[in-house]
Amino acid sequence: MFTSPSVKPRRRVVGSLQNSQEHSLNASQELHISQDLHSSQDLHISQEQSLNASQENAGDDGELTLLRGDRHAVFEVGTMPPAARQLLASSDSAAACGLSSAAQFAYVATADTCVVWSLAGGSGAAVHRLAMPDAESLEAPAVALVAGVGAGDVGVVAVGSLGRVRYWDRVVFGLGGAAQFHAAALALAPADRCEQIAEASAGLFVVATRSGCLFRLALQSTQGQAGLDARALSRAAGPRAGVLSRMASLLGGSASDGAVDDRLVAVARGARTEIRHSREVYALTRTRLTKWVVSSAHAERLAYSLDLRPALAGALAPALGPDFCVYDVAASARGACVLVGAGERLAVAVLHAAHVAAEPSVAGLTLLRHAAPQPQPQSGAQRPRLVVPGGGPAAFVVLGQAVVAVSLEEGAAFEEAVTLRSGDCVLAACAESTDLEGDQRVLLACRRAGILRMAAAAQGPASRSECAGGPQQAQLEQAVFFGHDAARNPLAFAIASDAAGADLALQAAALRVSHAILDGSSRFVADRLDVGALLHERLRRAHAVAQ
Repeated sequence: MFTSPSVKPRRRVVGSLQNSQEHSLNASQELHISQDLHSSQDLHISQEQSLNASQENAGDDGELTLLRGDRHAVFEVGTMPPAARQLLASSDSAAACGLSSAAQFAYVATADTCVVWSLAGGSGAAVHRLAMPDAESLEAPAVALVAGVGAGDVGVVAVGSLGRVRYWDRVVFGLGGAAQFHAAALALAPADRCEQIAEASAGLFVVATRSGCLFRLALQSTQGQAGLDARALSRAAGPRAGVLSRMASLLGGSASDGAVDDRLVAVARGARTEIRHSREVYALTRTRLTKWVVSSAHAERLAYSLDLRPALAGALAPALGPDFCVYDVAASARGACVLVGAGERLAVAVLHAAHVAAEPSVAGLTLLRHAAPQPQPQSGAQRPRLVVPGGGPAAFVVLGQAVVAVSLEEGAAFEEAVTLRSGDCVLAACAESTDLEGDQRVLLACRRAGILRMAAAAQGPASRSECAGGPQQAQLEQAVFFGHDAARNPLAFAIASDAAGADLALQAAALRVSHAILDGSSRFVADRLDVGALLHERLRRAHAVAQ
């Protein structure tokens, strides 16, 4: 059965009840025992307790289980503070949202204001307000959270669309408060704008502009004093230095080799390299995938710049056709993963290179069965996003109102989709570290649902529901045991299929779920039935002692 590192398997209460039997014959206050021992009303379990017994499978942190299958689960981590919700609702311009599993902080930013709060504080967490650079542009800044600055604290890097940079080294406990920050400016080309930022390594960030130019942003600390160093990435140290390098320098930043109308799609951190303090960084535009090796101690270098159309056309043509869009890039254990789509079809292409400087080729292709709504190409929040925690094999595709977990392993049939209720959407997602059990997790910031955690176990044998009852039975079980309270559960539990015979399959699944509940074989009610049987036996013994 699927287990989550943050939410441990439900502890059996049989032992604890048996031990307490020797000390007290009083039942729990939530259990009402009738005076008539021969009545069928001998044991009353309140509705609230019975629902909690099957739904609130909480771990050490008290997280509420919103959905639990054999190989995936969703948990409620916390809520969004009222100040963050108000900022989202009142913003007339675009807003950005993000969170960091390493720092355990999250933020919501508009063109002029950014609010930062700790995930550990819940709805009552203290909110810290920061003034953003380039507020006159009316565009949301690119923001990154800096972990490791101290217990209960976080740093914030904000890059305005016009290239101004602000760095707060300690937001919570820093001297001077929000008014104390370090500033720098990026030398942008005319009409260019900063759009995204990615952390390459501790204290080293890469900023990407709309045209695909990349800048290196280093957070420095000299004798305890924080600082900021910003400059454009240079190809002079790379294997392809020459005329293109000098032309890129004249244009400002590390311009891509793509067409004139090329535009940035995404930038992402890659794997570590054999060089100490070095890491790969991927920059994806509409036509090209570029890989850099950046370092806090060595000069950066360009590994390759790949023309995506011919590289992907052969593998994607049978499934998606010749016309496709690229939506996001992430790093896996085998290389770069590119999320592509055509119409409502999406796929994840894994690109593998023989060595660090070699151009990659398609080494794997995972087609999603879940139909995605037609997104607007490169339109910010509506653009599908890809998260690959720990390099795989599980990958999470964020589709605005839904999150789909798939396996990147060749031949694997694992795919699970989780959908939010109408009116909600996922604003941001970030990967968490893989736990000892091999489950991979992602944190989600949602407009209404707050902060959620989704976990998946992509490896292993097929689940029992996959083998026996099929997807209809699994969906029906989750809807019955987790989706009954719309006020408490923000997930949607729609059961729909256009496949032939879907109605008959749903009827058969309903009969199987009902039979499993009646005979006690359902894994969701086993604990509750054990408690009931134990308390009946305890009542019988108490009655025997009283006589």
